[in-house]
Amino acid sequence: FIFNGLENSLETLYLSSNMIENIKIYYFKSLFKMKRLELAYNRISSIEVDSFKDLINLEILDLRNNYLFKLRSNLFNTNQALRILN
Repeated sequence: FIFNGLENSLETLYLSSNMIENIKIYYFKSLFKMKRLELAYNRISSIEVDSFKDLINLEILDLRNNYLFKLRSNLFNTNQALRILN
């Protein structure tokens, strides 16, 4: 678990411009308090199913300027608070 110890406090995470190529299911595990996630200007070409499952309070997700051509229709099923998706 990448952000071990931050599960109860991390609300905003800026990971833009980091040359990230994919999103694995365990990257954001148990980050229930996360409200904003910035992933713009990376090289993301794939997102594993359920990668955002634990982000139940996520309101803003920025995926601009990546290599994503298709997203699964159920990718954001648990993200009921999501109001801005770029």
